[in-house]
Amino acid sequence: MTPEEKITAEFAKRGYAPARLKRFEHLLKTVQEFTQYVSVNQYHSDAFNKRIFRLNMEAEELLLEFELLMLIETELAETLKQKKVKFDKKAFEEFKKQVNELGERVKESKVEAVELIKKIKKDYASQ
Repeated sequence: MTPEEKITAEFAKRGYAPARLKRFEHLLKTVQEFTQYVSVNQYHSDAFNKRIFRLNMEAEELLLEFELLMLIETELAETLKQKKVKFDKKAFEEFKKQVNELGERVKESKVEAVELIKKIKKDYASQ
């Protein structure tokens, strides 16, 4: 078993799957790319453009939070590798809570992006 596989197994024993956090990155980057594309082509109403701007800022904020959680995950993994260092279970539980909260916010952003895409499609279908 590789060191990464051992860490993944240790995380799994504690109810955490590192792949989950990594999936958030892809979703966030997709939302970010969409909002940036639509922002460049501002051919919608001011209200719609403001929704796009807000969603873009939300994606940027979530990406920063994602990066922070990735750093924390790395620190936790390093702690697990060091047998002599006591693993902070309370910090790990707080980390899992933050990952779950990020997941909920990512889901909300994805739903908002889908709603905006549907609105664009509807607007163009009616022209």
